Amino acid sequence: MKDKAIRGIAANKQIRFFAVDSTQTVQQALQAHYLSVTATIFLGRMISATIMLGMDLKDEDSSITLKIDADGPLKGAIVVSKNQGKTKGFVKEPQVEIEAESSLYGLKIGKAVGAGTLTLIKDLNVKQPFSGQTNLVSGEIADDLAYYFVQSEQIPSAVGLGLLVNPDASVKSSGGFIVQLMPFADEEVIAALEKNVNMMPNVSDLLDMGKDIESIVSEFVLKGFDYKVTDQIEPEFSCDCSKEKFYDGVKLLGIEDISDALAKEGKLEANCHFCNKTYTYDKNDLSQMIKEIEQQD
Repeated sequence: MKDKAIRGIAANKQIRFFAVDSTQTVQQALQAHYLSVTATIFLGRMISATIMLGMDLKDEDSSITLKIDADGPLKGAIVVSKNQGKTKGFVKEPQVEIEAESSLYGLKIGKAVGAGTLTLIKDLNVKQPFSGQTNLVSGEIADDLAYYFVQSEQIPSAVGLGLLVNPDASVKSSGGFIVQLMPFADEEVIAALEKNVNMMPNVSDLLDMGKDIESIVSEFVLKGFDYKVTDQIEPEFSCDCSKEKFYDGVKLLGIEDISDALAKEGKLEANCHFCNKTYTYDKNDLSQMIKEIEQQD
């Protein structure tokens, strides 16, 4: 079954919401990077969040980047998504494993993340991308993102992110929601939404009960509200890297390093951090690079 992400409005446009089932996308990331369970939970939550944030982009070539830099064993992660859900990402230390703590709000991995910063970058194909940054408040991603929205964008928000792992360490289910109040929301709407969010089970439990993302939204997050889904996409783990794109980057090594690789190994390899693909440049490729650099000089 393909993943699904939705966005919409409620309460006469006083509320907007996003929700995502990212199970297959996160499973693809796990397989690409050979992630530990801890790293899967960490990256999976970030993938769910970034897919939802990417739905706000108007241009298909625009992108949004969610970046965590931290001092815990995982060190951080980067996820990039476009408005149709094409998403890629990686964890800096993908094999780190710690025992996650259980709580009323799902598994806690804050100790593996540590203290650090959350950065959100919106590349809208203008001269300068928009960038905002806040300190991490817990390392649990949902809390950190809700804090970012209030501090950096002044948007009251509730964020729920959940991920369940099978006994064989594959992804059983992954998803989440973001719900935000518009500036003109009245007090009754604010109070009712806060009550819903405070009383609802955690997302992991709802996913474990077999609830799909729209049921989570309609039965819990927006219980009692009229709502409308305005957009729906099918996200996927997808990287736009290629051997051709890496070619110019390899050339930046310069004649000396390329010639050294040509003499010693007869080849040179480049690895994509986002999808873990490796591209090999053979003797012909390296000789051609040297020619092109010499012609440029």
